[in-house]
Amino acid sequence: MSTELSVVETKLATMERSFELAQRRAKMYSSSKLVPKQFQGNLADCTIALQMADRMGADTFMVMQNLYIVHGNPAFSAKFLVACLNACGRFTPLRYRMTGDKGTDSWGCIAWAKDETGEILESAEVTIKMAKDEGWYQKSGSKWQTMPEMMLQYRSAAFFTRAYAPDVSMGMMTREEVDDMPVADAVVSPSPIEAEEMLSESVEETKPVVIDADNMPESALPAAINTHKQASYFMRIMASFGNNKPNKLTVEEQRECLKAMLEAQQEDNEGSLL
Repeated sequence: MSTELSVVETKLATMERSFELAQRRAKMYSSSKLVPKQFQGNLADCTIALQMADRMGADTFMVMQNLYIVHGNPAFSAKFLVACLNACGRFTPLRYRMTGDKGTDSWGCIAWAKDETGEILESAEVTIKMAKDEGWYQKSGSKWQTMPEMMLQYRSAAFFTRAYAPDVSMGMMTREEVDDMPVADAVVSPSPIEAEEMLSESVEETKPVVIDADNMPESALPAAINTHKQASYFMRIMASFGNNKPNKLTVEEQRECLKAMLEAQQEDNEGSLL
């Protein structure tokens, strides 16, 4: 039992250190003027971008430079997706075979590459007719009308990745694909001004919930402490009471423990605003 408890404590301590390190890295990026504006001062989005870069094995700054929010949907640029696919080492560099007759609806493109066994893998064929049938071509400001060859290549590359290496794109669409989505199918985010007005209204309507550790019923104390279980300070505070299970503490210790959790939470919230 003691060995299992030690393993759990070690894992929790490792997770705590990793989370704190990620926060410090994210704070550094959020304070930089070199990252895109949507990440400047945005600690939460910087943390997510860091996690995505770690999972993809890509450079964090490169992920930030190529991650876009279109109609409320996160998306990578197609050229970044192709770069990640070529760098994954599982395929030969992606190539394109143009099909049909240029300048007609039959003009199309197939993206292809060889896998580690030498087998040739091909994407589904993308044609101008498909672009028109799906409504991509007719959209106002559509690049399909001005740069059809590039768009055929980008879309076939997205199809190839989705078919043979969905882990590379993490299931996300390309920016060009999201641009082509009908607005009715997309989640439209509020503008910064609208978001600020909505936030101010929410703050006015919602009163903060005050947790009183001294007067809380004894039976509710362990659950209240456990609401902080995912926080970076949880294990540190529990260790100071010599136990990692709130229900093993005395009632007085539980009240003091909850107070310490609330103070640490307030310090974390104030720190994230700096």
